[in-house]
Amino acid sequence: MKVRIVLACLAVAMLAMGSRVWADDEGPTTKNSRVQPLMADSAAVTPAGPTTLLDAGLDKVGLYKPMNDLGINITGFVDVGYGYDTTVPANNGPRRFQTNGISPWGGYKGQVLLDQVALTISKNVDVAKLQKGNIDWGFTAEGVYGRDTFYFHSNGLLDNNTFGKGNDGPDNELDLEQANLSIGIPLGNGLIIEAGKFDTLIGYETIDAPKNPFYTHSDVATREPGTQTGILASYYVTADGSLIVTAGATRGFNQSTLDNNSSPDFLGEVTWKVDPKLTISLIESTGPQYAKDESNYTTLSDLVVRYQLSDQLQIGAEAAYVYLTHSPKAGFVHTADSFGFVGYAKYQFCKYAAFQARAEWTEDDHGYLVGTGSTFDYSEVTVGLSITPLPDTQYFSTLTIRPEIRCDWSDHKIFDGAKFSELNAAIDAYLTF
Repeated sequence: MKVRIVLACLAVAMLAMGSRVWADDEGPTTKNSRVQPLMADSAAVTPAGPTTLLDAGLDKVGLYKPMNDLGINITGFVDVGYGYDTTVPANNGPRRFQTNGISPWGGYKGQVLLDQVALTISKNVDVAKLQKGNIDWGFTAEGVYGRDTFYFHSNGLLDNNTFGKGNDGPDNELDLEQANLSIGIPLGNGLIIEAGKFDTLIGYETIDAPKNPFYTHSDVATREPGTQTGILASYYVTADGSLIVTAGATRGFNQSTLDNNSSPDFLGEVTWKVDPKLTISLIESTGPQYAKDESNYTTLSDLVVRYQLSDQLQIGAEAAYVYLTHSPKAGFVHTADSFGFVGYAKYQFCKYAAFQARAEWTEDDHGYLVGTGSTFDYSEVTVGLSITPLPDTQYFSTLTIRPEIRCDWSDHKIFDGAKFSELNAAIDAYLTF
């Protein structure tokens, strides 16, 4: 009951802030009705026309215009980073952990990392065509290579180094992040059926580096799935896309061609664009997540709010609640729950730089998140800059450098098994093309 009250109050508070003009007046995208994360830099969106390196190359061989006419986009990015743990600088732990939230780099501390190199080919369903009585189609195929693929790898696809095989394997791996097909049906204001592997609807943050506010992820984000595989139906309740309802079934968290159990999960989302400035998304997932266990369910309720206070200031928030009825880990009780809240802010000083901040708090019942076996509170604050040194340069306007300082603390010694807090410094740079 306490969690439901908090979620309701958050929604009411954000609605009470009022409304003005959203930075981008377009409705939610057709990618599972998901809008771009509020903190995503504008560089994450490919500019119209052959202005990026990849577009220019396609234009040279005469492919840019015909592909653009078909609505097919080819985009990519590269992300390189470095992290330093000031509290425990020695690499005295495993080379990499199965989570990159607490102790974000594991044994990779103090190393320059090729985090992600991604290439995406996609075509969105044109909802306007559906509303004119025509059928349309779309697809997304995204491949990623780098160190980060270990953390969102799905079961059964390119299993070079899965969690089940331990932490051995190459530092950088190839993964097929997304591979799905969509068909748009002219029913009402538009119905889109999507089948295949896709980035999860759950959460404020996502996988691709340019779509996130920081180099490191919130701890809440690292406890959520990266991808899911299944079938979703998204219906445009309103013609302008201000209200979209999505529902479907998946194979579970980070499961693809193989499933760790034989039962499907439910995944649903309601996205409400209250006005051009405020967007609210409510996501629900429920189903069995543990291997060879079809009877015990994990339920995750997630509220995501994005709000544009002014031309310079943006804020956002995520409230996530997880309830599970079973855990195979020794020492866990039969039921446990966890509640987390994350707040975001971004202030754009000028076209060259923006200040960003993130703060989160998590109450973890019986150590569900980190396996402590006892209930604890966990907090994290991250501050940093998003610097675009060449905003007016044709091919390098999307180059973004992000230094950050992150502090984590808890009422239990969960950091390096012996400390109440941890201080990290990091920097990454990405270029979309």
